[in-house]
Amino acid sequence: AREAESILESLEEEYNDFLERSQSSDIARNDANIIVTPNNTMYNSVLNAFARSSDPNSACKAEALFSRMKTLSSTGKNPAAEPDIVSLSTVISCHSRSGTREGAERAEELLVTAVDLYSKGNAKMKPDIIVFNNVLSGWANISGSYDNEDEALDDAIPAERAETLLKRIDSFKNNQSLDINPIVQTYNIVLDCWAKSRRKGAAEKALNILRVMPSVGTPPDDCSYNSVLDAIASEMSRDADPSWIERAEELFEEMKRLRSAGKLTIKNITFHIIMNLYAKSSRIDGARKAEDLLRGMESDGVCVSDMTYNICIDACARRAFHRGNSKKAEHFLEEMISLSEKGNLHCSPKNHSFSSVINALAKSGDSDAVERAEKIMEKAEEMISPNSILYNSYLDCIVKNGGNGQTHKAESVLRKMISMRQSGRHDAQPTAFTYR
Repeated sequence: AREAESILESLEEEYNDFLERSQSSDIARNDANIIVTPNNTMYNSVLNAFARSSDPNSACKAEALFSRMKTLSSTGKNPAAEPDIVSLSTVISCHSRSGTREGAERAEELLVTAVDLYSKGNAKMKPDIIVFNNVLSGWANISGSYDNEDEALDDAIPAERAETLLKRIDSFKNNQSLDINPIVQTYNIVLDCWAKSRRKGAAEKALNILRVMPSVGTPPDDCSYNSVLDAIASEMSRDADPSWIERAEELFEEMKRLRSAGKLTIKNITFHIIMNLYAKSSRIDGARKAEDLLRGMESDGVCVSDMTYNICIDACARRAFHRGNSKKAEHFLEEMISLSEKGNLHCSPKNHSFSSVINALAKSGDSDAVERAEKIMEKAEEMISPNSILYNSYLDCIVKNGGNGQTHKAESVLRKMISMRQSGRHDAQPTAFTYR
């Protein structure tokens, strides 16, 4: 962005120098054929560079440049610099990407400015749905950051602001002059806002929007459904009401019907959301339901990964006190190892995979839990670089299931972790949990 700005500033200096010389020199007037006049496209390119920049001051810089464009064109010094809706939309994007409430507020203020300018006859400032989506994204980018119910907030939360703006967009449908029509992405941004929100009732809000979409000629896509499922998952973390998982199941069945009709695709992220719902639920059959979905992915040709298996392993670990679940967790790990050895690197187990299986063994109470965990650790050290979390899981298994006769094993693990720290392996160094 800085390089683009520097080039533009050099062009402006040359142009300003030309203007000064042209007032007093016929020779300078002849230079008009070779002088480069900074125009709207050049300014917009620099604005776009600001929008893509990680500079925290990019929004301020973009707005300053936008103001300069207005001044240059309105004073007649450089009419070619007159800003248009692309210019304003890019400035809006800068504010939306700032990740601050102030940025989201400013983005919406600039949108109001664009609508006002267009209504007063400035055809270059006609906003389109992309501009509105940019503003909505500003609220989505901070949703969840300003939603603490314990805080007394006078302002509406980001999801509420986004939904209010969505309703305003809907009201423009009958405005033939503006001709603004929301698209799937428009609704998806608002759904994402509610999914990220920590407010009670967010899932209901998201479900209501999802149900409205077909009636306004904007059928939901897989992203729409995934956002609603995410909102349900968030709701379930606060409310153990079993009806939530039933509603998630209904949505998933609905997605499968639409897929069969060729109207929707279902990717692994959808399966993962549903699997996590089962894994983290209080249902005794949660692990089996998660496995059913894994097998469904395989039969449907949907790509499985280490994340897919990790969810199933975690589901077993949560229910390790039920007979057979610890062995099932081990079986999933064995599958992952087998697949990775056959070349499927997407399923290669990582620290989390090994750690979760050992956690399942720690909770199982099986008489041979420590011996099985020891074999898993040996395999882990063969395949990956175990970290502190994995070693701590192994220690936990030893403490819970090994008895006094296994003290030497725990001390051996501790010595190994200390040795690793001394050799520079800080990711495997002892932690407070190690010594507890």
